[in-house]
Amino acid sequence: MLMRIVIRSRSMLWIAAWQLALAASAILTLAESLQECIEKGRQAEERYFYAEALSWFRQAVSLDARNPEWHFAIARQLIGLEKLEEACNELNETIKLNPAHAEAYTMLGIYQHKVKDDLAAAEKQYLLAIQADPKHLRSRKLLAELYISLHRFEDSQKLYEAILHEKPSEFDAYEGLGKVLLQRSQTDQAIDALKQAIALKPEEPEPYRLLGQALARLGQRAEAQELLKQYQKVKEGQNRLIDQLRAVRRSPKNPGVWFNLGKEYLKRKETWKAIDAYETGVELDAENEAAHGLLGALYIQERLPVYAQWHLEKAITFDPGNPNHFNNLAVSFMLQGKFAQAAQFFEIALELGGPNPGILKNLDLALDKLKPTAASPEKKP
Repeated sequence: MLMRIVIRSRSMLWIAAWQLALAASAILTLAESLQECIEKGRQAEERYFYAEALSWFRQAVSLDARNPEWHFAIARQLIGLEKLEEACNELNETIKLNPAHAEAYTMLGIYQHKVKDDLAAAEKQYLLAIQADPKHLRSRKLLAELYISLHRFEDSQKLYEAILHEKPSEFDAYEGLGKVLLQRSQTDQAIDALKQAIALKPEEPEPYRLLGQALARLGQRAEAQELLKQYQKVKEGQNRLIDQLRAVRRSPKNPGVWFNLGKEYLKRKETWKAIDAYETGVELDAENEAAHGLLGALYIQERLPVYAQWHLEKAITFDPGNPNHFNNLAVSFMLQGKFAQAAQFFEIALELGGPNPGILKNLDLALDKLKPTAASPEKKP
């Protein structure tokens, strides 16, 4: 009888342990499924594949409906798809689950401000965002901008000055402060703020226009005219970029629009944004030799030779007669300290493209690195 009780107890313990193991396995599978949804949703969002990202984040909500971040992610995709009313519903759900979600309040404020033109409702949402997170930067900048629209210049100035006190390199705050100071006829201070804005972001046009206005007030007509010319030039570049970004959002699976976006970023000397755009392009058009070659050159510029090597080998696969690809591949091997391979590919580049002083110099450097170092003479005792 005692033995039977012991066996039964052991069986019950084994069954309980087995059930716990099954439960743990199910939890692990749920966590893995959720992680997959989030990762794939974020990857799709980065490429402006809003419909695809929306599907993944909705799956995440079906697995974990109480997490405000998944509702917030759904709202972002709906905004990308221009389904703004649905997006507002998700933003309100985000706030319901997390009343301190400053960015959700901010996005509701943007909707009221930019879409509905309801400035009172927008102000309320921005203030709620600041109440949720007093350090939240975007809500404070947007509220300062709204106060300019309401001619509450003193309130706007205080907000911009507070932002700059915490973050002295904030471009938007310098630009906004310059605008406010112009409105308050504090021209000299406005000029200082706008010059700071231009120094921080010379590719942004608006500070040039405002600075031109300020100098014109002081009678400096020639300088003002030069700044307005600069404004037009920079504005044209910004418009080209905006057009390319719109093209990407309209046709995110068209590799050509990504390559064009990359070109615009290169013109603006924003190398990493260009790299991201070209990388997305070659994911969609894996046999684009020119894009692989350019990515190889950019990664060399950023001192990432392994990434450069991968793209240059791809480029050579599609165009084995291009000396530039072989030269750059050799440079990538030099950066990795692989001098024998570098010398080999410098020689191929010379065979394909003929004598080139730069390549010859690089070849000599690679061969020099391959020479054995002479043993230093031993010191006499």
